[in-house]
Amino acid sequence: MDKYLFMDLDDTTFQTVRKCRDNENLCPAAFARDGSPLSFMTAGQKELFTFLDSGMTIIPTTARNLSSFNRVNLRFNHCVILNFGGVILTPQREPDPEWLKRMRVHSERVSMRLKNVFSDLQDFVRKESLTTSVRIISDFGMDYYLVAKNTDKRVENIDYIYNNFFIDYKLEDCYVHHNDNNLCIIPRYLNKRCAVEYVIDKYISTDSKSFITMGMGDSNSDLSFMSVCDYMIVPSCSQIVKTRRFQ
Repeated sequence: MDKYLFMDLDDTTFQTVRKCRDNENLCPAAFARDGSPLSFMTAGQKELFTFLDSGMTIIPTTARNLSSFNRVNLRFNHCVILNFGGVILTPQREPDPEWLKRMRVHSERVSMRLKNVFSDLQDFVRKESLTTSVRIISDFGMDYYLVAKNTDKRVENIDYIYNNFFIDYKLEDCYVHHNDNNLCIIPRYLNKRCAVEYVIDKYISTDSKSFITMGMGDSNSDLSFMSVCDYMIVPSCSQIVKTRRFQ
């Protein structure tokens, strides 16, 4: 039986040094634009990845865009899901044309909305004198989502934005994803779950007579794509665990 693992990357497979529970024997896993190490795998994470990779096909399912994904120091041999499901790369690393066409229609519809939120949030950051970077993440000529984070890791700034700017802000066809030093404004059409279902239907069901799927993620927003898989894998220090009671 063929085995497939849809794996979130950041804070699931690797993370920044600040979030590493064990700072010994860290292995660089992702790099900044200048080539400096940015995210790391602990010895345990590296061992787990090697174990999982030896027995199943891993399909990254990430918020990263293509440029950011290309700076990940891990090798994958099947499809890749990027931009919260906005882009699906084929095993040959080409964007799936049917999926890209579908996403382009949605992106054109909400692009101006994202730009308006970007402008309003930047004004709020300046007014409140926050050290927060606000960016629109784009890929293949399309705007996908907005992200706000602090390069100085001051998580309280992100919490402040979440609790004050967005309390009365009408997002309409977007929603807020908030996890630690990461705050994203994501159009509702972006959905890892839909992308996972598409990959299973087009690239797995047609190649495998019998197969089993697993989903691995850390954020509450990952639960949606994980729920279409046969099994879920959740890190014990994840947002999923922290916001749910396990007895």
